Amino acid sequence: MDNKLRFFNEKEPYYQSILAQHFRSLIKHIEHKAFTKSSVAEMEQELIPSTDDWRGVLANIIFEQDKQSLEAGIKNTQDVYGLPQFSLEHSGAISWLKTQASDTATSVRDGLLDKARDVIRQNLEQDVADPQQMRDDIAQLLSDEANWRIDRIVRTELATAYTNGTMTSYKASNLVDKVQWIIADDERTCEECLANADQIVDMGDVFRDGSDEPPSHPNCRCDVIPYWGEEADKDYSDPEMSKQFFDFNAFDEKTKDEVQDSTRDYFHNIFPQFDGFTDTYTWKVRLMDVRDIEPAVVADPDKADKYGTDMLNGAKFPPIIVTKLPSDNVATILDGNHRYEAITNLGAKKVYVLYGVPKGTE
Repeated sequence: MDNKLRFFNEKEPYYQSILAQHFRSLIKHIEHKAFTKSSVAEMEQELIPSTDDWRGVLANIIFEQDKQSLEAGIKNTQDVYGLPQFSLEHSGAISWLKTQASDTATSVRDGLLDKARDVIRQNLEQDVADPQQMRDDIAQLLSDEANWRIDRIVRTELATAYTNGTMTSYKASNLVDKVQWIIADDERTCEECLANADQIVDMGDVFRDGSDEPPSHPNCRCDVIPYWGEEADKDYSDPEMSKQFFDFNAFDEKTKDEVQDSTRDYFHNIFPQFDGFTDTYTWKVRLMDVRDIEPAVVADPDKADKYGTDMLNGAKFPPIIVTKLPSDNVATILDGNHRYEAITNLGAKKVYVLYGVPKGTE
């Protein structure tokens, strides 16, 4: 949800500015239009040709906006949940984008035309047949409409495309069977969205309000996330359960040498008492309380979250590698800081690690 809202906050002002310029171009065109006919039908015939090109440009703006948002939604699922990449063309996403942009642009144009027809009709009914007055009234109408339509178009289109990208990625992965509705829980959250909050449904099913995905209304900020129910019910505080995430056979002699080389300077600098010890280890698989392990660096939370998701999706990782000098109270991670963060986030209380005992310290 945070990534989605950050993306919206970044893109909304830009596209609001682009659309504001586009609406102003239509208003200026109307302001300089010399209407000469005196019936609704005749004046409409003069107005419609001037909006066709405008509708086409609007569709292009919406397409580019939606494409960026759709791609951001896809990237978020790959970064956060580790879902695989896929072809946008083959997924039908590009075809959807073109249809969505065209339909939205047509709907906006037709809505404006309906408002313009009302202005013409009202003037004629009041025996005001002054084309100049009608032109000014229509221009003012468009200016008033632009004030709220621009925000709605940008927010709703960004949300629709982002969620479409998200759902397309879920479907293409074949890894997501259920999704959960997540709300932006603040003072702006409406009753309609609150009704769907935290609901879990099968992919393709509808939520309580009848929506199959957000947005359920204009300006909706909700999201859908994968729900792996079976994994959520497992108790990863059981070390035997969490042990499945690590491949202890992957730690071969080459890997051992790389770890020793990469940590030699670290230990010489951090632990002066390490001098005099040989730079070789005796390696043992050991079950340790996570409180007795200290990361060497602060883990990137996004990377740790991705590792956790990969673990739940069946990925195997090299073991967490630690060592401890006799004078220390806790073991230090030599390799696997993000794996440690991921497994503790899943609820592990104890974890099997590859414990390196520097020779000469036994």
